[in-house]
Amino acid sequence: MALGVVVVLAAAWLLILAMLVLDLTGPRRRGAYFRWQGAGLLLMFGVVLTSTFAEFRGWPASRLHVLRMITFPLALPGFALVLIGVFVHVRARRGSAMPGPGE
Repeated sequence: MALGVVVVLAAAWLLILAMLVLDLTGPRRRGAYFRWQGAGLLLMFGVVLTSTFAEFRGWPASRLHVLRMITFPLALPGFALVLIGVFVHVRARRGSAMPGPGE
């Protein structure tokens, strides 16, 4: 079961990375909101993948504690980036839905 979780997390991380690279290089433009969300999700999935892999490998509790002290502060900016992406997306949708002054 634990190996399946590691594989699924790794596949999700690679999928997000591929989508973000395609967005940045031009073939699949999604907008600024996706870049914010993609960067945040990469950071968050990287943290979760690292912790899950360490637990799967059976690291001692002392090493897991040190890993968590490093990874938890990295997950918070990732979450903040995802929220920024959501706010940018909502703002862009509201701006496009509002009629102009002459309409």
